[in-house]
Amino acid sequence: MPSGKTTNPNAINSKVPRATERSERRVAGGHGNTRDLSASLKKLKSLPVGSEERNFLVLEIARKFGDEDPDQGFLWLKSLGEFKEGIRAHRAFAASYASSRSDSWLQAVPTDATEACRKEFIAGALVGVASSDPFKALDQVDNLLRAGKIDSTTKDATINSILLSDENSGWTIIANSDSKPGYSQEEVKRYFSFVRYEDPARITERILGLTDLGLQASAWESAARNAPEEAVSKMADFLLANQTSPSANIGFARLAERYYHTDPVRAAEWCNQITDQDLYNQIKSVIEKHASFQSSDISKLIIEKLGR
Repeated sequence: MPSGKTTNPNAINSKVPRATERSERRVAGGHGNTRDLSASLKKLKSLPVGSEERNFLVLEIARKFGDEDPDQGFLWLKSLGEFKEGIRAHRAFAASYASSRSDSWLQAVPTDATEACRKEFIAGALVGVASSDPFKALDQVDNLLRAGKIDSTTKDATINSILLSDENSGWTIIANSDSKPGYSQEEVKRYFSFVRYEDPARITERILGLTDLGLQASAWESAARNAPEEAVSKMADFLLANQTSPSANIGFARLAERYYHTDPVRAAEWCNQITDQDLYNQIKSVIEKHASFQSSDISKLIIEKLGR
């Protein structure tokens, strides 16, 4: 099989609509050479099936074949058979292969492979496409799901891979979720569960920028649960500085309980600086409720800090 955009005669004859074209990059570990690949194949023969070293090498060879020599790679995949080793290799090969063939990989899905191998090939290819163009990958997921060629589990795993692969790409998808109604609250929660809270102010600003209040509530719920302690106070401070934002109230309500458990005294002082009286009363009641379970001295101190 040629390595360009030709059609595999044993392939699924499906077409996927093109999304906005973006530059594509390869995800395999660089460009090796045939001699390196041959040496790896020779070494593979000496390793016992099921060994950790062999499992790792199989995936490495699969990625190299997908990137460097897909014609031979398809033949090699056949030689592995239908067991776990072959199934995993199909996924790794496809991720590398599809990363530079985002418009043509579907014509290369091997129809003579087992159903399990085909499923892993498609799942791996979608992750490969996502590495260069997340939106194209999402379009392909939608079309394959409607065509019955993937199931909801593969869809969710692909979306998860996209969100986890790159913080900025993940955010781009979240920020444009209004036009992608299928990717909403669960994806928002997932994003804010993995994102690195290195810049709490930026994270808070992003949440406040969400126009859909349901998505924003989901974002705050996940952020309040997953942000490290040192980020919570910075997010709270940013909220306080932007408390006139129309959507800030959701953040105060979601963050109050977590902030209290992080630093109850600072949380009380934070609450006392809220200018909106109704919001102040709401957050005050949350803090007072938790303060009632503290020792009398701490509870008294917190109540004092809440005084206007």
